[in-house]
Amino acid sequence: MEIKKGMKKLLPLLILFLMLLASCSLDSFMDAMSGNSFAGNNNANADYVSSAVDSMKKVPTDSAFVADDPLTIDFSELTGFDSIAKAFGDADELKVNLGDYADEVRKYGLLSPQEDPTNLYNSLSGALGSTSGIASLSDQLAESASEDQSNAAKGSIALVLALTKTINVDELDDSINSMLSDLTGSLNKKVEQTGNLSKAEVLQVQIITNTVVSIANAADALKDLNQDNILENPDVSDAIDGLTLLSSLQNNLDSDVSMINVPDVSDIISTVLGTGSSSGEGDTV
Repeated sequence: MEIKKGMKKLLPLLILFLMLLASCSLDSFMDAMSGNSFAGNNNANADYVSSAVDSMKKVPTDSAFVADDPLTIDFSELTGFDSIAKAFGDADELKVNLGDYADEVRKYGLLSPQEDPTNLYNSLSGALGSTSGIASLSDQLAESASEDQSNAAKGSIALVLALTKTINVDELDDSINSMLSDLTGSLNKKVEQTGNLSKAEVLQVQIITNTVVSIANAADALKDLNQDNILENPDVSDAIDGLTLLSSLQNNLDSDVSMINVPDVSDIISTVLGTGSSSGEGDTV
């Protein structure tokens, strides 16, 4: 079964989520998160982030492929992806034809979503909060990831590429299509890379994986953005933290650190809403 029916159910939630972010200042989020960073110097926070990348877990996918259809994977058979299954609908609808990317997902597996990314996010926020922390983080994340973590990240990237091929680009704004095309090109290079990915790239993929799960968990809450306490929803908060850190990571690490070129969150918001910067003067959380 194609994923289009499920995508139509989840994509509006992603757009609503972007609209939620459009009313908030990314700088304010970083300021708020800086108070949550671990005690100690920012180099210690960088050490923690690097160690966390080394311990990121892989979800084997061999058993999740449909026996009589080697190109189709069943999300309901993947440990840790329950919330995504629920967001897409009935478990039976989670059978996705991965087409040209099936072999990569089967071979590499997927990065497992983290049940609680709080420690990772707090440490990352702390490390990004100072010049010395950024320098230490850049040095450590420039290193090659282990084969297991690198392969799992490549599998997750392949899955993203398979899903993006289901999007009807004719229904998207030209500027969004351009972003999508650029991102697809960047991701394809990472999947085809013969050597291991950098720790920074694995970290990016892990944050994206966590964020998608958080959005799926918050699906019911995101259907009504008029809720006064929407930002108090822990899953919404986790998703915002993930998107904010993803943008900050890319903007602050040294230029020689190999990273996936992910479109800036504020650029996506501006494009979707036809507005200026999402973090304009006077914006509040």
